[in-house]
Amino acid sequence: TPRFVSAGFQVALFDPSPLMQQTASQFESENVTLYRTADAIPAHCADVIIMVSVLQYLSEDETNATISKLHECLKPAGVLYIADVVPTNASMVADIFSLLSAALRNGFFVAACIGLIKTFFSEYRSMRAKAGFSTWREREFLDVLVEHGFRAERLPSNVGINRGRMTFRARLKR
Repeated sequence: TPRFVSAGFQVALFDPSPLMQQTASQFESENVTLYRTADAIPAHCADVIIMVSVLQYLSEDETNATISKLHECLKPAGVLYIADVVPTNASMVADIFSLLSAALRNGFFVAACIGLIKTFFSEYRSMRAKAGFSTWREREFLDVLVEHGFRAERLPSNVGINRGRMTFRARLKR
């Protein structure tokens, strides 16, 4: 967020999680708006929407509702990026290795190890098992985007730290 603001962009943030809203509230300013509900986001307000590491936590119905809302929020020439989409063949070991490799390269290795240990002993694993963890085939997710009125493509590399995951770029069909 600070990089976008310092570059002169107006930034809108949304996350349904109260914890993430609390974290995001530190960025609220003249150039940053925090929406506390999806319904509060105006239609056709965004030139660019970036959604990172969200789909794996959504059911199929929630994914469809989210994609519809994103379609509604984009301006006609807007661009949607959906990153960190977990492919069906992803392994937890590969995810951990990717995280630790990125942490080592970017100077947060100790913090990443502590985070993994905390996650291991937290309720996250059982919550994930109960709620499910959504994964996607490339073609399957492209089809979802097309069904919601987008022209879409998978980008050659993921914008998140996990190189094994996927990023998609979508524009409204004209």
